[in-house]
Amino acid sequence: MALLVNNIGEAEMLERILGIHSNTGTAGDTLCLRLFDNDLTPEEGDSFDSFTESDYGGGDSIKVLAGDTEQDAADTHWNIVTGAGDTTWAVYGQQTFSFDSGDTIFGYYVTTVTKDGDTIVAWSEKFTDGPYTIPAQGGTINITPRVELE
Repeated sequence: MALLVNNIGEAEMLERILGIHSNTGTAGDTLCLRLFDNDLTPEEGDSFDSFTESDYGGGDSIKVLAGDTEQDAADTHWNIVTGAGDTTWAVYGQQTFSFDSGDTIFGYYVTTVTKDGDTIVAWSEKFTDGPYTIPAQGGTINITPRVELE
């Protein structure tokens, strides 16, 4: 028989993955959103070193995705939603990366730090409609982080 995680369990799992502890109101681990500029199709065996992080051309660097559910003026927090059927997802407020010069961005990855202090990749995604080319004079890329359990 296949494992079944019900919708309530999915929401709880997402809260734990994202560092949200709704029963205590405290935040957990910090997740960091990063862009990669090597032409990599993410695979199960990838490590932090598999990705070449964009240098953002002197612009923005990584975006910290706070592990809390407190809404701020920029709507930057995790929202957990149980949709129709058996899908539960979490979505974070849109993050804008600004570039001062050109680059080619193939996707994004989210990192965290283990209890031993090692930076690891929690999840990653290559853009299905990319890569995105930033012109020499700079530009922006908007990412809305999302994690889904089914």
